[in-house]
Amino acid sequence: MKYGGEQMELNKLKELRLKENMTQKEIAEIIGITQRGYQNYERGRRIPPLITAVKLSNLFMCSIETIFF
Repeated sequence: MKYGGEQMELNKLKELRLKENMTQKEIAEIIGITQRGYQNYERGRRIPPLITAVKLSNLFMCSIETIFF
């Protein structure tokens, strides 16, 4: 997603994933989406819907706010 001409990256997702030593494919399988879908969230091309954000926060044992901020 772009804000003011800049792409918003959800770098926190990548940081959380790497901290858990998991691949994008593993995360995608656990939360029930495609690897490409997860890549789009991590790279900031798409914002995950609320249900997906909840799954990610449960997986990483963090708040939804942590994922986005």
